[in-house]
Amino acid sequence: SKSSRKKGVVGLVNPANDCFLNSVLQALAGLPELRLYLIKETHTRKLDGAELYRDLGAALEEQKKEGVGKQEPEWKLLGLQQGRITASLKQILDALNERPIYKKTISAQQFVRAVEETFRTRINRTQQDAQEFLQVVAERLADEHTAALRVRRQAKRRQLNVEAAKAGLSGSSTPEVPASEEVRPKDSKLDLPQHEIASPELLSSIEQQPDAALFPLEGKLESQVECSHCRFKPKPSVSSFVSLTLHVPHQSNSTTLNACFDGLLKVERIDDFICEKCRLEHAVTFNERQLAKSNIPQEQRATLEADCAKLRAALADDPEKPPEGVTLPDTSLAPKRQITRHTRISSFPRILAVHLSRSVWDPHSSSSKNMA
Repeated sequence: SKSSRKKGVVGLVNPANDCFLNSVLQALAGLPELRLYLIKETHTRKLDGAELYRDLGAALEEQKKEGVGKQEPEWKLLGLQQGRITASLKQILDALNERPIYKKTISAQQFVRAVEETFRTRINRTQQDAQEFLQVVAERLADEHTAALRVRRQAKRRQLNVEAAKAGLSGSSTPEVPASEEVRPKDSKLDLPQHEIASPELLSSIEQQPDAALFPLEGKLESQVECSHCRFKPKPSVSSFVSLTLHVPHQSNSTTLNACFDGLLKVERIDDFICEKCRLEHAVTFNERQLAKSNIPQEQRATLEADCAKLRAALADDPEKPPEGVTLPDTSLAPKRQITRHTRISSFPRILAVHLSRSVWDPHSSSSKNMA
C-alpha cells in the first residue's frame, strides 16, 4: 500500500550467497498465523521458566519405552526442549515486521548462526536450495514444539500426583508435609504410594488435551489401502508433514495447482500385493485340505483343528494380527491381490506450505527436471 511504501519496510542484507535464506525468511515474515504461534510459544516458555526445559526426564523416559532404534544424544534432546530456533526465528520475524521511518536493513546472520550451532553443521551455500532450508527450519520448529509439549505434560502429571498425594494425606491422620519438602513439577524423583497417584483416566486426559499454541505448519496425511478381492481395509497409516510435496505432471507444457493435488490424492492400483486377510483365509483353506486327508495322525489333526479355530478368530477380530503359535504357509504360496490405495489430508494445517517437485527419475542416467 502507499502508506507502507512511505513508511518503508525492513530489508535483509546479502553479504554472500544468502539470497535463498533471505527469501525464506521474508516469506515467513508475512505469515500472521506463524508469528502468533511464535509469540504464544515463547511467552509460554518464559512463564514456565528455563529450568523446566532443562529436565530430560520425559525425553529419556520416552526413549526407554521405544527401546529399539537410534538413541538421540542428550545435547540434541536438550536443544529441542530449549527451543532456540523458535526464539531466534521470532526475533528476526519481529524485526522484519517493523515499520521504520527511514531506510533500514538487518542481517540474518544471527538466525543462520543459531541454525548452524543447533545442528552443529554449516549451511551449504553452493546449492542455494530455498525449499530445503524451509524444510529444515519447519521440521525443527515442529520438533521443538513436540519436545515442549512432552515436558509440559510430564510437569502436569507430576503436579496432579502431588495434588493427589496431598488429598490423601489430608484425609488421614498423617501430619502435613512441610512446604519446604513439597516436590516441584520439575523434580523427577517422585515416588508416591499407588493410592496417592492420580487415576489413569485423569492422566490419559492430559495426553488428549490440545495445546494452547498449535503448530500452524503441521498437517497429517492418511493413506488407506483396500483389497480388490475381499474388500479388507487395514488400519490407515497416518504421517505428519510440514511441507507438502506435489509432483508436477510432465506430460504437457503447462499445468495447474489442482492437477498437482490430483496427482497426490488420486487412487493408485498396485498389483502383486499380499493381503493379510486373504493370507489368513488361504491358511484356513490350506489346513482344511490337510484335514481332508485320512492318513494324518490324530495328534496332527488336533493341532490343525486348533490352528483353524485360531485363524477364524483372527479373521473375525483383526486380520492384521496373525494368531500366535500358528505357522502360516510360506509367503510364496500366498495369493497375490490387486489393491487400491488413496491418500487424503486428514488434518489441514493453518498454513499450507507446498513444494512443487519437477524431478523425474530417468533410469538411464539420474534425476532430471522437466520444464512443466
